[in-house]
Amino acid sequence: MVGNIQTGQGQSVSGVQLMQECLQSQKNTLRCPISRERMKEPVITSCGHSFEKEVILKWINGSTQPCPTCRSNITTRDLAPNLALRELSIEYKENKLKFRMASQNMAEVSTQPSEGTFALTADSIAAIVKNAVEEATEPLKKEIRSLSERVQVLEKENGRLTRENTQLRQQGPLPSSNSTVTTPSPKGEGF
Repeated sequence: MVGNIQTGQGQSVSGVQLMQECLQSQKNTLRCPISRERMKEPVITSCGHSFEKEVILKWINGSTQPCPTCRSNITTRDLAPNLALRELSIEYKENKLKFRMASQNMAEVSTQPSEGTFALTADSIAAIVKNAVEEATEPLKKEIRSLSERVQVLEKENGRLTRENTQLRQQGPLPSSNSTVTTPSPKGEGF
């Protein structure tokens, strides 16, 4: 049986359970809000939400549509590849494969060892799994922090642009190019 690992909250979980929770968390982060499937080619909208490219293109269908998440108007021109999520999707697939291989190896170790092999103890298996979990989750944690920072920047920029747009609308239309703008001359300087 695999040993338990102490979490930061003082709870005790198995290394296998911890890795499964990590993979599930990654899978949830990578799930397209429309299709509920893992995104393989994620794109990000101008309002900061990510979707599977093919799915959001069908949603937009060549015209302006409301974002499925926040209802802001979006078009195909508002879409950009979400490289961070694409990398995360690749890492998820790799981590899932590593977890399957580690699970198979642990199953083989837990059976009766043959002559000339060695048996791993529960503590050594737990340490191996814990290290694998830490290695697998660290890039995810960094990526989540980076994405959170990017979302904050985009939200601030969106707020600034909204304020500027409101101010421009309150100023009214710009003068046409045919109209002339006159400026008063300083006193005492006549032509």
